[in-house]
Amino acid sequence: MRLGSEIQKNAKLTKRSFGQLKNGQDIDVYTLRNSSGMEITITNFGATVQSIKVPTKEGLLLDVVLGFDTIQEYEAAFAKGSSPYFGAIIGRVAGRIHRGKFTLNGKTYSLDLNHGNHHLHGGKGGFSAAVWTLVSSSDAKNPSITLQLLSKEIDSGYPGDVIAEVCYTLHEDKRISIFMNATSTEDTVLNLTQHTYFNLNGHSHMLDEHVLEIDADHILDVDAGLIPTGKSVSLTNHPLDFRFPKNCPEAIDSSFILRKDSIIHQATLRNTLNGLSLTVQTNQEILHVYIGGQTDIPGKDDQIYHQRSGICFETQGYPDAPNHPNFPSIELRKGELYHNETIFTFQS
Repeated sequence: MRLGSEIQKNAKLTKRSFGQLKNGQDIDVYTLRNSSGMEITITNFGATVQSIKVPTKEGLLLDVVLGFDTIQEYEAAFAKGSSPYFGAIIGRVAGRIHRGKFTLNGKTYSLDLNHGNHHLHGGKGGFSAAVWTLVSSSDAKNPSITLQLLSKEIDSGYPGDVIAEVCYTLHEDKRISIFMNATSTEDTVLNLTQHTYFNLNGHSHMLDEHVLEIDADHILDVDAGLIPTGKSVSLTNHPLDFRFPKNCPEAIDSSFILRKDSIIHQATLRNTLNGLSLTVQTNQEILHVYIGGQTDIPGKDDQIYHQRSGICFETQGYPDAPNHPNFPSIELRKGELYHNETIFTFQS
């Protein structure tokens, strides 16, 4: 079914206006709810998660993700060229592409440079600042919405027209499943991810009292510009070894190579104060973990965000893969289906 005015009456799925972009285009937000009171709110600008509210043992509904209160703030962050990508879908390619160049089928493509001399998170015309279209929804027991985007061949310099879809589903057991599918009219490269910043003590706090665990034996080696060298580094006796739980680091911007035998989850974040935990499960090979960025960003509810206000779990393929023949490919061939599956599960 398509969302309409009648959806406002259903407690599982509601829709409201989020205002207008500078060009006058209307933007909406959709809120999914389950019977425990948990909520996830998504805007069709960037297919962005604007809030996730989770019930705590104390009976509170805690917003555990960073974001902005208005569409004007989201748009302004991209206009400045320094967006934190709060909650957005990243595409066409997550992470950095060295010098904004790659070769596919013997042809070299030049992408726009939006991060110094490199291409980052899909460039200036990336998925995160695009307006997605609602194509389906469900107000059933586990409510969901599916958003779609057409990325034309000229976008940022990538080949092929890509149709991408993301389906957000809120389950009764406090799971949020995020399924991303895409096809292309020509051979191209594609590496999507979801870029929500989490804080299990609420988005107004820092990451103190957060314990992190990651099921990975290696991380990717990078140079001074955080571009992969093509090598991996063992986490044995390494400061970023999170195979056993320990406090979140002060800052991190690293790609963990997930163990292929991980079945239950690939990462766990736990708040030792309120007992709230988040587990991450994915079909992707890389979990890029990020804490850092800008300081003093005005966020939701008149809060000021800092470098340690949130942590990202970016499930994806290998970054800069087209420039490293030894990396698993992120090529999407004409007519093939791309599929990224990520599940965030909360427990209190």
